[in-house]
Amino acid sequence: MSHVVRLPRSISIGIFVTLLAITSSSYAQNPNYIMSVGSQGGEPGTSVDLMTTLDSSAGGEIQGITVAQCHPTTLLTLSNVVIGSGLATVNNGQPPSFFTIDMTGIGFSMGCVISLIGQATLPPGVEHELVVASYVILPTAPPGSAPVTLCDFTNPPVIVSVVVSGASLPPTTIDGEVVVGGTIEAFERGDCNSDGMSNIADAIALLGSLFPGANPVVITCSDACDSNDDGSLNIADAIFLLNSLFGVEVIPDPVTCGADPTSGDPLNCDVSGAC
Repeated sequence: MSHVVRLPRSISIGIFVTLLAITSSSYAQNPNYIMSVGSQGGEPGTSVDLMTTLDSSAGGEIQGITVAQCHPTTLLTLSNVVIGSGLATVNNGQPPSFFTIDMTGIGFSMGCVISLIGQATLPPGVEHELVVASYVILPTAPPGSAPVTLCDFTNPPVIVSVVVSGASLPPTTIDGEVVVGGTIEAFERGDCNSDGMSNIADAIALLGSLFPGANPVVITCSDACDSNDDGSLNIADAIFLLNSLFGVEVIPDPVTCGADPTSGDPLNCDVSGAC
């Protein structure tokens, strides 16, 4: 004989609303955590490395991370995945207490717990390097884009997420690509004078370009000078850059050598000393 326990209607409705809220929140990407896949170009038959990074500068201390990353198997082969520099020493100088990578036919998944006993977390920061994945461009791959995406696996189930205060949060995701038969302009946003560093000299270089005097400054990577990433160069970029140097603003990606995730503006990068 089976027994059915019936809850009062008010309790049933409350549980239903709670579950609905949990389900809805689990699909809403959290803007305080941005997980990005890099982009790279290469010829058929060659290998490229893509970094998967996490910007948590507006978030809290992270206790764990899961990543699931997919690629088109008709264009790319996944050859290797290694732990990134942002996690290699995160646990008081050591790797995470738990760290695993599972390579599958369509991509890979990564799971980590920073400290099983709660003695360390991944602090808020920009461009934490989580993993580096190596892909071989198939010799038969035609010219074009091979998207490398942050995805959710179903078998086994793996959802892209970060764990903060014991809660699993889906980050905002930015996919990458491998450009077959092409190259991708790489630069560091904020390095306006292309010397490999971001400091007050970059704001001065930008102002010297915008308001040339007897010795005008020539900018070789306008994308790097677009510090607020609005697709144009003006005095607002110099102010934004100065504010970022003193902790008032956060420079958008890429702050380490990489491609522009908001490509399509008229700016370009002919020469970047950092990359």
